[in-house]
Amino acid sequence: MSEQDARSPGDGFRVSQEDRGSTDRAAPTPEFLKLLEAVWERIDREGLIHFTRNLVRVRGVFRPGETEGNEV
Repeated sequence: MSEQDARSPGDGFRVSQEDRGSTDRAAPTPEFLKLLEAVWERIDREGLIHFTRNLVRVRGVFRPGETEGNEV
């Protein structure tokens, strides 16, 4: 990984429109794929799984008899 890839977005690193790809192209640019891979490598997968599991455990709101404010 290059030094540029190792910097975080908070370090002033900016992705150009060209690197992001365009909606009128069928495939992303090689530069975009390189940046995407760098992001993917930084993701804490175990932390993301833990967060998601806790998030879906949150109970929804259901108040019988009330028509507003309920989650289904």
